[in-house]
Amino acid sequence: MQKEHPGAIALTSIGCGADANPSERGSVEIATRQGRQIATEVARLLTSGLTPLSAPIATTLRRIDLPFDTHPTRAQWEATARQLDAAGHHARVNLARLDRGEQLQTALSYPIQTWNFSDQLAMVFLPGEVVVDYSLRLKREFDRNRIWINAYSNDVPCYIPSERILKEGGY
Repeated sequence: MQKEHPGAIALTSIGCGADANPSERGSVEIATRQGRQIATEVARLLTSGLTPLSAPIATTLRRIDLPFDTHPTRAQWEATARQLDAAGHHARVNLARLDRGEQLQTALSYPIQTWNFSDQLAMVFLPGEVVVDYSLRLKREFDRNRIWINAYSNDVPCYIPSERILKEGGY
């Protein structure tokens, strides 16, 4: 895209799809082909007559606390710590914190940012690896024709599951 449009800077915006995987994945060739598909669609859209944003921007940034579930017991942490995977590493890190007398975090401070261009466009920026349920909810509760939801924004603290994903067993 940048080669075809000198002076332009291509940026990627990723929505809420932490629980979705592309049907094809796993190689540089596949990623390159998918990138070309995106570039082709952008080129098509650039010839379709875009509407410039004329409304002034209004921005917000608010933090909410996302509470964590109950922590495992020390015995559960110790059992998990014997694993050689990411869960085992996480358990060892938390056992070290407990051994130092530190309290374990009970909630995640979660910044939510919005950019609103009156009735033309509203953008929501959510940190982390966010599942699709949040996008669907925002589009249901607000004007789905003008809302644009971005995940992986401002911070990437962790996977952000919905109640549905938690009931399914999580990540």
